[in-house]
Amino acid sequence: MPSICSTTNETGLTTVTLDGVSGVWAYECCLEDLCNGNTTDGNATDGNATDEGEDCLAEQPFVDQLSVFENNNVQGASNEIKIQFSFHARVAAKKKIVIEGFTGLDGPEDSSKLEITLPGTNKMLEPTAAWNLTDGKLTVTSRRVIMPNETVGITFTVINPSETQSKVNVTVTPPAMASGCEVRSRTIKNKILGVTFLNATCDDDEFFGNDCDTQCYGIVVGDKCACTSDLQFGSDCNGTAVVNTLKSLAATAVAKGVALTLTSPDGTVLIEFPAGALLEDMILEIMTFAFSNFKMPKTQTSYAAADQDAGHHKLRDEDTHRL
Repeated sequence: MPSICSTTNETGLTTVTLDGVSGVWAYECCLEDLCNGNTTDGNATDGNATDEGEDCLAEQPFVDQLSVFENNNVQGASNEIKIQFSFHARVAAKKKIVIEGFTGLDGPEDSSKLEITLPGTNKMLEPTAAWNLTDGKLTVTSRRVIMPNETVGITFTVINPSETQSKVNVTVTPPAMASGCEVRSRTIKNKILGVTFLNATCDDDEFFGNDCDTQCYGIVVGDKCACTSDLQFGSDCNGTAVVNTLKSLAATAVAKGVALTLTSPDGTVLIEFPAGALLEDMILEIMTFAFSNFKMPKTQTSYAAADQDAGHHKLRDEDTHRL
């Protein structure tokens, strides 16, 4: 790769060509080298990018895309973490990929076989991972060859910090695949696990409100009730919903650029993509909800049940963010 940094702190775009395919990189220069190449969204950075020659560029994978999402930021709550990433070069089977930065958590405890959830049927990773709570590190293992630009999706559950902390940086480090080549990590900054701790204002931390007589079905934070699940609704998190699997779409890998129609198991068309609509590979999940009967608070004497068929389509936060 030719030198492009002639002045300190120079920034700009450069074109990199690999196997006849060109891509545009955003970059930020240090004193003498290319480093901390920022993606166009300004949230992710590459670590220690240097001129290593064509062999390393072709054979040693670096993280091409990286996204991280969370279910909630409620103190002490169970939190579902979703990670998506891809590599520019192939990763062989039985190789370790390190994902770290999940610091300050209350759980889970250390485990050599932490269960992770993987989308689709052609699983890229082993279904369990090594987890170190102190270091906030998850180590996953490739189950098969991961092809260039193939989106890897991982979901696992943590316990949020029970005290205030800022959002953390999450780093993905690929395995070493080419001898003598630098291994390049990628970090996405200030994205998840930021918690602002507030003591419950009521003596009984399961209740909230001016008179402390309203039960919270989530977690009380200060004088509010915070919901901790996508299936909880309402000011007291008492509204619940169930996923209608016949009208939903399980997490599915979708390739960039292709025209595609996605349907639910019962044949309902959920979403259509014209050719060229998707600018990158992604993992898409669509859920259709049906509301269940709400639980009745002790202060309420009657209620009208929600329409059981009043489902609605909902794109998860990570999908609406990427569409």
